[in-house]
Amino acid sequence: LSNTEKVLDVLNEIDVAIVDPPRKGLDRAFISAISRSEVETLIYVSCGWPSLMRDLALLKEKGWKMVKAEG
Repeated sequence: LSNTEKVLDVLNEIDVAIVDPPRKGLDRAFISAISRSEVETLIYVSCGWPSLMRDLALLKEKGWKMVKAEG
């Protein structure tokens, strides 16, 4: 299996995912993969405001909604 297929297999077995991407943010392929998965809750830890805002916009386009934010 490719790395992408392995990630998709894992994503389809969990309900909650916690991500802590580098400052550049999440990879677009990962955003697409998690949006096609069975994951119901995504906890996003970020130290990069611009990438967080970009990723939130992309996730929203895929049907996700932000429920809570803490600083």
